[in-house]
Amino acid sequence: MRVATYNILNGGCGREDTLARVVETIQPDVLGLQEVVSPEFVLSLAERLGFSSVMSQVSGRTNVALLSRFPILRSASYQPLPFSKPVLEVELQVPPDQTLTVFVLHLRVDPELPFERRRLREILAALEIARSRRDRPILLMGDLNALEPGAPIRVEPMLKLAQSVAARRHTRTSA
Repeated sequence: MRVATYNILNGGCGREDTLARVVETIQPDVLGLQEVVSPEFVLSLAERLGFSSVMSQVSGRTNVALLSRFPILRSASYQPLPFSKPVLEVELQVPPDQTLTVFVLHLRVDPELPFERRRLREILAALEIARSRRDRPILLMGDLNALEPGAPIRVEPMLKLAQSVAARRHTRTSA
């Protein structure tokens, strides 16, 4: 199963064809969308891709949505505290005759420390929701905003890790 999540930024308006081409290229079976503003956009994209779809129904400027190649059995959207944006819960019928519960999230981001603490509370709340459904497979997906806007990215540790992995692969293939 291939899954993807995509923040389409401000509803994706005017970029529908580009967004559809990106999704067609990665070919996910399950796709979570963030910053959705139009149900028509979701339905149009789903129809173009041959997917089923559902969008959160919480009032506000932006919502989240899920597109799936698998049948959608049930969905619910809510915005309990501490979430600042809607949470979409969707049950999918996946092979071989199993149910997968997917949560699509869009967590808060703000460079100020109090709001970073709020994002941490959102993460803990999402994990608690998932824990309450532990009798079945769960997928938490979405824009978790792990990096704040403008936050410096330390490339050196990632580069060292990539070099280490490449060196190990080279050693194994040479042996």
